[in-house]
Amino acid sequence: VSRRYFTHPISIQWRDYSRHQIQFNLDVLAPLNLDQDPPICKLYPETMGNDDIHDPKSDILIFCSSGGSNTSLSGEMVKEWVEKVIEKTSYNVRLCYGDDIPDSLKKLSHPRLINMLTRVPFSDLLTLIQECSFYMGPDTGPTHMASFLNKPMLVYYSTRHNPPTRWGSQSSHHDIVRFDYLRASKTDSQLAQCLYKRFIALT
Repeated sequence: VSRRYFTHPISIQWRDYSRHQIQFNLDVLAPLNLDQDPPICKLYPETMGNDDIHDPKSDILIFCSSGGSNTSLSGEMVKEWVEKVIEKTSYNVRLCYGDDIPDSLKKLSHPRLINMLTRVPFSDLLTLIQECSFYMGPDTGPTHMASFLNKPMLVYYSTRHNPPTRWGSQSSHHDIVRFDYLRASKTDSQLAQCLYKRFIALT
């Protein structure tokens, strides 16, 4: 890209894993000598227009899919986590998905659970994230949306190829679970328990 748009090479410190991708993007703009204020990480949701999905506000929104670029939360893990949260707390939970819905979650039901089995349009999903009090999901688009909405959040990372320091949350109140280090020695049930403990610590 730099060869196409610039006459001179741009020095980018790709091996510095302590820098966020936003900083690399700003590096590309540096030769233009623009005034670079600190990046503003915000989104501005509109009022939801689809009355069919305008259910009561949920305290927790879990996005269960990853879009294929990363590993999704397993259905069994989410199921056990939701059941534990509903049993031990007073929170309401909303499940949202991309294209893939695990069989173990399709029939999951509870008066305090909103299980949205139909894919939600982008603008409506953005509003739902804005309205929730807490967000949980893997490293995927809606998680970055929640980050830019500054939601308290728990983010699940599953591979060393997308380090949280490079692609992680910009929320001021978040925690990260690295399952690439945990999965080899833990079952889905143990991982769900790990997520639950981190959730309680955040809330």
